[in-house]
Amino acid sequence: GLSAPLAEVCAGGLAIAAALLTQESHRLLAFEVLESTSGAIDVLALNLYVMLQRLAALLDEATDDDLFTFAYWSAQELLHAHRRLACWCLALLVRAAAPRRPRPGDIFEWAGRDVLSVLVLVGSVLIESAEGAGKEGFPLDLAQLQEIALDAALGLADAEVAFFGEGEGEASLGRGDDLDIAVRNEVLSTHRANLALAVGDADFLPRCLSYLQARSQSDMGPATQTAFRLAGFLSLLAPQARCDGRGGEHAVGRGRSLQVVACADASGLWSTLAVVVQNGGGSFCSPCSPQQVRVHLEACLTIASCLVAPPSDGAAVGALASTAVAAFENGGDPELSAVCSAAGLVALAGLSPVAQHPPALSALASTLASAIVGMAQAVDVASLAVRLRALTFSPPCRTPGVAKALDAWLALLPAVVSTTPPPAASPATTTSTAATAVVPAPGSSGDSRGLRDLAAGAPAWLRCALDGRLLADPVRSPAGNLFERSTLQRYLGTHGVCPVTGVPLRLEDCPRAPDVRRELVVWARSNCARGRSGVSGVGPAA
Repeated sequence: GLSAPLAEVCAGGLAIAAALLTQESHRLLAFEVLESTSGAIDVLALNLYVMLQRLAALLDEATDDDLFTFAYWSAQELLHAHRRLACWCLALLVRAAAPRRPRPGDIFEWAGRDVLSVLVLVGSVLIESAEGAGKEGFPLDLAQLQEIALDAALGLADAEVAFFGEGEGEASLGRGDDLDIAVRNEVLSTHRANLALAVGDADFLPRCLSYLQARSQSDMGPATQTAFRLAGFLSLLAPQARCDGRGGEHAVGRGRSLQVVACADASGLWSTLAVVVQNGGGSFCSPCSPQQVRVHLEACLTIASCLVAPPSDGAAVGALASTAVAAFENGGDPELSAVCSAAGLVALAGLSPVAQHPPALSALASTLASAIVGMAQAVDVASLAVRLRALTFSPPCRTPGVAKALDAWLALLPAVVSTTPPPAASPATTTSTAATAVVPAPGSSGDSRGLRDLAAGAPAWLRCALDGRLLADPVRSPAGNLFERSTLQRYLGTHGVCPVTGVPLRLEDCPRAPDVRRELVVWARSNCARGRSGVSGVGPAA
């Protein structure tokens, strides 16, 4: 590895190159020099990653007695010099990409397409305080550099990075759309599983949280947007982190898993996630749009169900859930996804609409309960029931306290939706009935309402577990969940995991379910007949 003086010399050389890149008259010269020394820079980056890892591990294992030794402080000085070198390496990358910001694929390529190297380098930059920038040999714009580097690192879970290098030029940032869907899902799942393990190995999450907590005290806007990005990043990794098990199919490297790291500072994680929707004064942050709030709540629910549940004190989950009921409190229509996510979050925190809680949490639970009841009366209650019932497949929801709380939220729904399929009919009876049953076309004289209008009264077991719509082409997952085939195909193309259980899933593993399609035909025909006779019915035919 490099000695401290040699690391200082290398940092000085990179600082000169970075300065030349900021001047248009010298930019071409700087690129020519960098191109001629690209091999040496690649070797430098590799040694830098190794030394940062080795020195950080050495100092983490130090005892109190080591604090009084020369070797300990020499290692501290060496680590500080390597962190300064890492800052100038990233500064050089940012200057070279100007005027645009570096994409995640840029930093991924520069680090030899090794996600662990990227996280180690970015994490070492986040540790340094921006207040001392320029005084100790760090870039003057260290704060901006930290923000750009972290934003690029949080994009490593994107499909563009997983399939980086498939084409040439801009085409190399593809999404694998030309691959077979099974192959694409496998590549994406493997990439995110390896990334989840790297986050734990590099201690990236604690460093990221410390940086965001310090940043939020000085500038709430950028901290809010970065915390929003962090939630999306963790929501993509959480299902993989839950199923890799350290030693599973995708396991690589050594160290703590992402789940262990997240649980070690669950309070810090959830307070950071709450920053997105609420600041210290309780008002919503202006940079966060309603659509971002909805997406953020969905990401937080994935993190809670697959990675680490929110603390039971309810402070963070209260701030998050408050955003879902804001529209209801203001007299507007509650949003289906946001309310479902909020109900799942409060249930995972052990909060129930019928249990006793501190006054603030009791008021929140009461308002959320009113929003759910109001939504059940105003919108598609079956979709709401399906979304809430899907949470029961999550391992945290299977614990007695959480399961009881979730059942209490489900009990708020009107008893008009059956979530359990009726007893299966004999094959002969089902086939005979299905053969003679014909679903009237929408708007035909046989059924003025049409199949689309019947959707509001369909039982949950005839609906897609992903979007709550009727199952025209149902498929059954290995876990027994039913999905509309085209809907599931689109979802797997982006996520690669089951939307209910969070485990890796391929469309080929989900056979069609003709029995469910026959039941839908029977149910639709029965309800069309009831509609013509003026009888209202929403359950399966007796």
